[in-house]
Amino acid sequence: LCVSLKHNSKFASFTLLAKGDFPFELNIPIPFSLVINDTSENELRIIPAYWFQYNYYALQRNEWKYKDRDARIDRELNFEYKSLAPDSVNEIFDALNLLAADHHLLQALRESMLLQNQTPSLTGHLSDCLDTKTRPRPMRRVVLTPHPLEAARLLGISRDELESDRFVAVSRLVDLTACTVILKGAGSLVKSPGVQSAIVNRSAPALAQAGSGDMLCGMLAALLARHSNIDAQVLAMAAAFLHADAAACWTESMGRSAAMPFDDLADLISKRFGQMV
Repeated sequence: LCVSLKHNSKFASFTLLAKGDFPFELNIPIPFSLVINDTSENELRIIPAYWFQYNYYALQRNEWKYKDRDARIDRELNFEYKSLAPDSVNEIFDALNLLAADHHLLQALRESMLLQNQTPSLTGHLSDCLDTKTRPRPMRRVVLTPHPLEAARLLGISRDELESDRFVAVSRLVDLTACTVILKGAGSLVKSPGVQSAIVNRSAPALAQAGSGDMLCGMLAALLARHSNIDAQVLAMAAAFLHADAAACWTESMGRSAAMPFDDLADLISKRFGQMV
C-alpha cells in the first residue's frame, strides 16, 4: 500500500517495501528484509531479517491462513505456504554470502565499536579483562560466534586455510570487527581486542548439529544482560565452556555423540552452572 515502483524490479522472498516512491530499478537479493527509500538522506536502506526481528508472528499466522483459504477443487498443483520453504532458505544462504563478502559492513561495525568503546590501552594480558576495577566498563559489548566455515567466509579464505592457524584467524576477525569473537570448534578460541586469546579446553562432537550455536548465543545474551560490569571476553569464555561441558557430560552419560535433545542440553547447562556458582 502507498508504494510506487517506477520500473521493473526484482525482489527476494518476503521483501517488504516501506511507504514511498522508488524511482529506480531495484534488485534486492536479501529475503525477509525491509527496504526503505530515505529521501531525507538520499539513500536506499535495507534492513536484513526484518521479519524475523519484528514480525515473525505474521509469517507464521499467514502460513495456516493462506492454506485454509485455498478453495481450489483440484489441488494437484502443490502450493507452498511455509515461509522457510527450500527456495527461501536457499535465498537466505545466498544473502549470507553476499553480506559476508561486503567488507564495508565489517568496517562500519568496527568503526562503530571503536567510536563507542573508548578504553585505555591494555597490556595484552587476560588479567586486564578479569580485573573490573582497572578496566572501565565498555559502553557496548558485541560478541560474534562464527563456526569455521562462517569465519572463513568473513575472512575470504578457505576453511582449510583457517584451520591451519586458528589463532591467526581469530585475531584477524577481532581486528576486522573490534568485537569479541568466539571461534567455535574442538577447543573454541575466545578473543577480545587488545587481549590474548583464550582456549576453551572442552569440546563435544554432540554440538555438531544445527541449533546448538543458537543455544550458545542465547546463553551468552543472558549473561551479557545479567552482568553488565563484566568484560565480554570473560562472559564469552564462561558461556563457551558451559556449552561444551554440558554437551560433553551428555555424551559421557548417554554413550553417544549424536542426536542430542536440546532440552537435555539446557538442563545440563543449568545444573553445571549451579555447581560452579
